[in-house]
Amino acid sequence: MTGSLQWFSALLVLGLLWACDVETGDEVIEAGTETLAVEKLMQDDLAVEALEAGQMAPLEESQRRVVRESAEFAALWEEMHAHRSTIPERPSVDFEEKVLVFASLGQRSTGGYRVEVTGARYDEAEATVEVAIRETRPGPTCAVTQALTHPFVLASVEAVADAEYVFVEEEPVVEEC
Repeated sequence: MTGSLQWFSALLVLGLLWACDVETGDEVIEAGTETLAVEKLMQDDLAVEALEAGQMAPLEESQRRVVRESAEFAALWEEMHAHRSTIPERPSVDFEEKVLVFASLGQRSTGGYRVEVTGARYDEAEATVEVAIRETRPGPTCAVTQALTHPFVLASVEAVADAEYVFVEEEPVVEEC
């Protein structure tokens, strides 16, 4: 029965793709005797990978940084981990392929805050890469640690030659507990 359901689901998806009659696209799928063109969604989006995120980067002020070279990354890594007795080993980054983006919220009076890179999009017309950042705040009923925190995120983004990287702040999200 499960095999029949999977087969039916696959046929349904292929039927829906055929019914959509997509005329332009980057990828072609062969479905029996039919050849279907499938448009890639968000083709200007760039791959983003969080390398490290946490609550304790000892940075008092909110910051946004773009790191394009190893020496700059080494300095940021030491700054991020200055509160530790032993600094962890830095991740390996190929700066020919990747650019690092760093976002910190600065000091917060309690736990429950986060910052994340939610995406990156290349705007060819403007020659910019827009890096979307979102802050999550604890809701009024959340039980949070009563300690100073310094939320941060470090992520890699596909490198685009000669592009300017700009940060776009998304509307903060209040997390309900």
